[in-house]
Amino acid sequence: MGISTCELNTGDFNNDLTTSDTPGAVWGLSFTGSRIALVAPRGTGAGKMDFVIDGIRMATVDLSTTGERQSQQIVYQTERLAAGKHRLRLVNAGTGPVAIDAVITGKIN
Repeated sequence: MGISTCELNTGDFNNDLTTSDTPGAVWGLSFTGSRIALVAPRGTGAGKMDFVIDGIRMATVDLSTTGERQSQQIVYQTERLAAGKHRLRLVNAGTGPVAIDAVITGKIN
């Protein structure tokens, strides 16, 4: 999707993010399971991401918020996938920067 940025000291998981400000940029991974969650920061002026599993757009996630930046937010999750192998694609869905902090598969708290 974009650039991996480390040592941010902004409260993000493992102190790093993968970011993009390019509309249409794609980040993906394969996983096995029936559950997945996307962890990302929310902030003023942030953009949107399409959350696509196995070629089906599950949601468009808006990362913008007013006020202070919010790190480590679960911005999308589903526990309704068929057990097995899946392909996740996250697509920068427009203007504004987007960031990925972590992807959680398996048990989600």
